[in-house]
Amino acid sequence: MQTHQCLCHPCPRNELDTSPRQCGCYRRRTLIPTFAGEMEVSLDEHGITVCSVAGTNFQPYAKLLCALGIPFSVITDYDEVNEVPRAYNRGLNLVRTIDGARDGEDTDAVISDIEEGSYKESFEKMELFGIFVNTDTLETELFDGDYAQEMIETLREHSFSQARMTLLSEWEEEEDTVDHKVLLKMIEQMGKGRFAQRLATRVSGNPVPDYISKAVNHVIGLV
Repeated sequence: MQTHQCLCHPCPRNELDTSPRQCGCYRRRTLIPTFAGEMEVSLDEHGITVCSVAGTNFQPYAKLLCALGIPFSVITDYDEVNEVPRAYNRGLNLVRTIDGARDGEDTDAVISDIEEGSYKESFEKMELFGIFVNTDTLETELFDGDYAQEMIETLREHSFSQARMTLLSEWEEEEDTVDHKVLLKMIEQMGKGRFAQRLATRVSGNPVPDYISKAVNHVIGLV
């Protein structure tokens, strides 16, 4: 079997559409290779595939990849609910699976160590196992980072109402006034896949989100 690498990411079921170009998984599969290109990394040359798991249940994929000896990273959203990130237990379960596959001598001790400290510290420890978590969701994190102007320009390509266009201009003047719920709704209206395609053309020269660059480098480092 030819050695292959994998970057796994979630595709929430409520984002699925009859057209693959409109689903959440497509927008990530579009942007991650583009970000890798900004890192001067060719995923194809390294044999790396970006995979959607059609949900957030990474366990079957992690078990399969571990069994086959295929290096992989997991990219997942923070998903905070009632001040608790769903990514936390998701990550702990993956660590248990991955450490077990490595014949870890004391997986319970590994888990206990990760559970100590803040969520931020725990997620940093999970990175050693190839699990990378952002701070919110892909789009809001990009907007709050270095992609506000690029995202606004991309949204302007859609035929929104005058009120929506005015709102984009207001966000352009003061980025911290953005309403994340409205932003996500506008991206949905434009079509998540279409938005990702057009945003990808504006990525050049901008910094790659830290958790994505770490995930790519983690897989490359295991080759």
